[in-house]
Amino acid sequence: MMTHSRALPLHSLHVLKWDLGLPGTIHQTLVPQYPNTFQFLNCPNSVVSLKLTRWPEELTFSALQWSNEGGTHYQEFKRGQSALAFPMKFLWGYGAQKKVRAWLEEFQKLPYLSLYFDSSKIHPNSDLMEKRVVGVLHELLSLTLHKKTKRNYLRGLRDELNLP
Repeated sequence: MMTHSRALPLHSLHVLKWDLGLPGTIHQTLVPQYPNTFQFLNCPNSVVSLKLTRWPEELTFSALQWSNEGGTHYQEFKRGQSALAFPMKFLWGYGAQKKVRAWLEEFQKLPYLSLYFDSSKIHPNSDLMEKRVVGVLHELLSLTLHKKTKRNYLRGLRDELNLP
Protein backbone atom coordinates (compact mmCIF):
# COMPACT_ATOMS: atom_id res chain seq x y z
CA MET A 1 0.00 0.00 0.00
CA MET A 2 1.21 3.52 -0.69
CA THR A 3 0.83 4.73 2.90
CA HIS A 4 3.59 4.33 5.45
CA SER A 5 1.24 2.85 8.07
CA ARG A 6 -0.79 0.68 5.65
CA ALA A 7 -3.88 2.39 7.04
CA LEU A 8 -6.20 5.14 5.83
CA PRO A 9 -8.55 7.18 7.99
CA LEU A 10 -12.15 6.25 7.25
CA HIS A 11 -13.15 9.89 6.85
CA SER A 12 -10.59 10.23 4.02
CA LEU A 13 -11.88 7.08 2.34
CA HIS A 14 -15.48 8.16 2.82
CA VAL A 15 -15.12 11.20 0.53
CA LEU A 16 -13.34 9.10 -2.12
CA LYS A 17 -15.67 6.09 -2.02
CA TRP A 18 -17.72 7.08 -5.07
CA ASP A 19 -14.63 7.97 -7.10
CA LEU A 20 -13.00 4.64 -6.18
CA GLY A 21 -16.17 2.64 -6.79
CA LEU A 22 -16.44 1.50 -3.18
CA PRO A 23 -19.81 0.64 -1.63
CA GLY A 24 -21.66 3.30 0.35
CA THR A 25 -21.43 1.16 3.46
CA ILE A 26 -17.69 0.53 3.27
CA HIS A 27 -17.37 0.27 7.05
CA GLN A 28 -20.05 -2.44 7.17
CA THR A 29 -19.12 -4.50 4.13
CA LEU A 30 -15.40 -4.40 3.40
CA VAL A 31 -14.00 -5.79 6.65
CA PRO A 32 -16.62 -8.57 7.07
CA GLN A 33 -16.12 -9.68 3.45
CA TYR A 34 -12.31 -9.65 3.70
CA PRO A 35 -11.42 -10.26 7.36
CA ASN A 36 -7.95 -11.63 6.53
CA THR A 37 -7.07 -8.55 4.49
CA PHE A 38 -8.62 -5.56 6.31
CA GLN A 39 -9.27 -4.56 9.89
CA PHE A 40 -10.36 -1.44 11.72
CA LEU A 41 -7.75 0.39 13.71
CA ASN A 42 -8.42 2.92 16.46
CA CYS A 43 -5.74 5.58 16.23
CA PRO A 44 -4.57 7.61 19.24
CA ASN A 45 -6.30 10.75 17.96
CA SER A 46 -9.68 8.92 18.13
CA VAL A 47 -9.81 8.47 14.36
CA VAL A 48 -10.89 5.11 13.02
CA SER A 49 -8.74 3.84 10.15
CA LEU A 50 -8.97 0.97 7.73
CA LYS A 51 -5.77 -1.07 7.95
CA LEU A 52 -4.41 -3.44 5.37
CA THR A 53 -3.21 -6.55 7.21
CA ARG A 54 -2.13 -8.70 4.28
CA TRP A 55 -0.67 -7.44 1.01
CA PRO A 56 0.35 -9.99 -1.62
CA GLU A 57 3.65 -9.12 -3.30
CA GLU A 58 2.19 -9.70 -6.76
CA LEU A 59 -0.05 -6.65 -6.23
CA THR A 60 2.82 -4.24 -5.58
CA PHE A 61 2.89 -2.93 -9.14
CA SER A 62 1.70 0.51 -10.14
CA ALA A 63 -0.53 1.26 -13.12
CA LEU A 64 2.52 2.66 -14.93
CA GLN A 65 4.42 -0.58 -14.40
CA TRP A 66 1.44 -2.68 -15.57
CA SER A 67 0.96 -0.60 -18.71
CA ASN A 68 4.65 -0.95 -19.65
CA GLU A 69 5.07 -4.58 -18.63
CA GLY A 70 5.04 -6.21 -22.05
CA GLY A 71 7.40 -3.84 -23.85
CA THR A 72 11.15 -4.00 -24.22
CA HIS A 73 11.45 -0.71 -22.34
CA TYR A 74 10.00 -2.40 -19.24
CA GLN A 75 12.52 -5.23 -19.51
CA GLU A 76 15.31 -2.63 -19.52
CA PHE A 77 13.68 -0.95 -16.52
CA LYS A 78 13.57 -4.22 -14.56
CA ARG A 79 17.28 -4.71 -15.25
CA GLY A 80 17.96 -1.16 -14.00
CA GLN A 81 19.04 0.11 -17.41
CA SER A 82 16.34 2.76 -17.88
CA ALA A 83 13.65 4.73 -16.09
CA LEU A 84 9.92 4.45 -16.67
CA ALA A 85 8.46 7.58 -18.20
CA PHE A 86 4.99 8.93 -17.56
CA PRO A 87 2.83 9.24 -20.67
CA MET A 88 2.66 12.91 -21.65
CA LYS A 89 0.51 14.80 -24.15
CA PHE A 90 0.59 18.56 -24.51
CA LEU A 91 -1.73 21.17 -25.85
CA TRP A 92 -0.62 22.81 -29.07
CA GLY A 93 2.30 25.14 -28.39
CA TYR A 94 2.91 24.18 -24.77
CA GLY A 95 5.25 21.27 -25.42
CA ALA A 96 7.22 23.28 -27.94
CA GLN A 97 8.72 25.52 -25.26
CA LYS A 98 12.36 24.52 -25.03
CA LYS A 99 12.74 25.04 -21.29
CA VAL A 100 9.66 22.97 -20.50
CA ARG A 101 10.69 20.21 -22.86
CA ALA A 102 14.25 20.10 -21.46
CA TRP A 103 13.00 19.97 -17.88
CA LEU A 104 10.54 17.18 -18.71
CA GLU A 105 13.18 15.13 -20.48
CA GLU A 106 15.39 15.31 -17.39
CA PHE A 107 12.42 14.53 -15.14
CA GLN A 108 11.48 11.47 -17.20
CA LYS A 109 15.06 10.15 -16.93
CA LEU A 110 14.89 10.04 -13.13
CA PRO A 111 14.62 6.52 -11.72
CA TYR A 112 11.12 5.26 -11.05
CA LEU A 113 10.65 3.94 -7.53
CA SER A 114 7.74 1.68 -6.80
CA LEU A 115 5.03 3.56 -4.97
CA TYR A 116 4.31 0.57 -2.78
CA PHE A 117 7.61 0.67 -0.94
CA ASP A 118 8.66 2.89 1.95
CA SER A 119 9.48 6.45 0.87
CA SER A 120 10.50 7.82 4.25
CA LYS A 121 14.20 7.69 3.38
CA ILE A 122 13.84 9.90 0.28
CA HIS A 123 14.75 13.53 0.91
CA PRO A 124 11.51 15.59 0.75
CA ASN A 125 13.04 18.31 -1.47
CA SER A 126 14.73 16.00 -3.95
CA ASP A 127 13.84 15.44 -7.59
CA LEU A 128 13.30 11.78 -6.75
CA MET A 129 10.57 12.70 -4.25
CA GLU A 130 9.00 14.94 -6.87
CA LYS A 131 8.82 12.01 -9.27
CA ARG A 132 7.36 9.84 -6.51
CA VAL A 133 4.65 12.44 -5.85
CA VAL A 134 3.74 12.48 -9.54
CA GLY A 135 3.67 8.67 -9.43
CA VAL A 136 1.39 8.62 -6.38
CA LEU A 137 -1.04 11.04 -8.01
CA HIS A 138 -0.90 9.04 -11.25
CA GLU A 139 -1.65 5.85 -9.33
CA LEU A 140 -4.50 7.38 -7.32
CA LEU A 141 -6.14 8.75 -10.44
CA SER A 142 -5.73 5.41 -12.20
CA LEU A 143 -7.63 3.78 -9.32
CA THR A 144 -10.62 6.11 -9.69
CA LEU A 145 -13.47 5.17 -11.99
CA HIS A 146 -13.41 8.33 -14.11
CA LYS A 147 -9.66 9.01 -13.74
CA LYS A 148 -10.32 12.22 -11.84
CA THR A 149 -11.25 13.46 -8.38
CA LYS A 150 -11.37 16.71 -6.44
CA ARG A 151 -8.18 18.17 -4.97
CA ASN A 152 -9.84 18.58 -1.58
CA TYR A 153 -10.44 14.83 -1.42
CA LEU A 154 -6.71 14.19 -1.79
CA ARG A 155 -5.71 16.73 0.85
CA GLY A 156 -6.93 14.38 3.57
CA LEU A 157 -4.38 11.82 2.40
CA ARG A 158 -1.31 14.08 2.33
CA ASP A 159 0.26 12.90 5.56
CA GLU A 160 -0.42 9.22 4.99
CA LEU A 161 0.85 9.25 1.40
CA ASN A 162 3.90 11.39 2.25
CA LEU A 163 2.84 14.16 -0.14
CA PRO A 164 3.91 17.82 0.13
